[in-house]
Amino acid sequence: MKKPRIKYSYTYINFRNWLKNNYYKFPTRPQIIELRSDSFSLVFPRVRNLKIIFKSHGWVEVWVWKDKNYIVDILTDFDLDEEKGEQGYFCDSCHPRDYYQDRKDLWEKHVYEPLLEWSIKIFLPENYLCLYETEYMGSSWTKILPFDKIESDKELKYRVYCESIFRAKV
Repeated sequence: MKKPRIKYSYTYINFRNWLKNNYYKFPTRPQIIELRSDSFSLVFPRVRNLKIIFKSHGWVEVWVWKDKNYIVDILTDFDLDEEKGEQGYFCDSCHPRDYYQDRKDLWEKHVYEPLLEWSIKIFLPENYLCLYETEYMGSSWTKILPFDKIESDKELKYRVYCESIFRAKV
């Protein structure tokens, strides 16, 4: 069995340290799980079927799954294409570029803080996680909808299920 190299990586150590100082800002407490060789996962035990995957090379994706082995959709991402130039650290995918004097600031401003802001906006009691699938093409996608928008959804005919984003108290 491969040992998880990720736990020695900058990606993991920096996020773990940031989370120790900021976990209380999330609407529900996050938990780091599944350390693999090149990734780790962040879950929110009260939140249904969402997992945030941090890859060692800077990809950070919010996955939605239907069951343990079936990933339905990547709901959003907070990817970082980290580079260092004469003006400092930056994300090579962003234009215009914002420069930071150190990696820590780049990761906090580009990944961690946007992830926190997203969770505050999405993890609301009135929000529902809805799964959609096409009948013949095998395509699937997800949406987060407030309860009052569920019935007026234009893709209602493709919806497989729609459940509160929060599970019962854990």
